[in-house]
Amino acid sequence: MTEKQIPQSVGDDAFIGCNTNLISPVSVGEGVYIAAGSTITEDIPNNAFAIARSRQTIKTDWKDKRK
Repeated sequence: MTEKQIPQSVGDDAFIGCNTNLISPVSVGEGVYIAAGSTITEDIPNNAFAIARSRQTIKTDWKDKRK
């Protein structure tokens, strides 16, 4: 490995959703599920579920207000 290469590993049976960014160096364990659109910056242990998106906004009673 040269000095410019950054190690990254993905375990067996890991599911990485579409439009997911893995920011090296990061290690994805075995059996991990990563939600689509996530940006992963930390290691994920085996059999974990990771969601890493921007701040979630909840609009209460949105449907009722749209009627």
